[in-house]
Amino acid sequence: METDQVTEQRVEARLKRQRRLRTDKNMRMWVILDEAAVRRPIGGPEEGREIMRGQLEWLIQLSEEYDNITLQIVPFAVGAHAAEAGSFTLLRYSEFELADMVYLEQLTDAEIIDRRPVVEAYTKAMTRLSVAAATPDETLDMLKGMLEDLDKE
Repeated sequence: METDQVTEQRVEARLKRQRRLRTDKNMRMWVILDEAAVRRPIGGPEEGREIMRGQLEWLIQLSEEYDNITLQIVPFAVGAHAAEAGSFTLLRYSEFELADMVYLEQLTDAEIIDRRPVVEAYTKAMTRLSVAAATPDETLDMLKGMLEDLDKE
């Protein structure tokens, strides 16, 4: 299992990446989420609702305020999709000497893969996901609808 130190390092790395993404407009992030990732309740009934509200508000803010962030959601109605086997991160760099890479994070470890055939397979999966997913505008509407649904509960 992952140690507390490794968990803290991963959290800090993610927070550092978030800060840089919000300040460095040359960085781009394109995120495609399964609808389950934004609908699955976390915590107890009351606490979970507040956590979800905060997450939805944050995703809405990112979608509305940051031109360098593209967010799409793959709706349940799509059914099975190109990332059914699990999540992945495709890392692409503008510098020509740096090859594209795939980052896979599992339960107990993580791996960066730069083998061309593997990267190409994940690039094709990303393309299929982007076509299957709701557009960024539709995604924003979905997020706002989910937030309204929470307020009705």
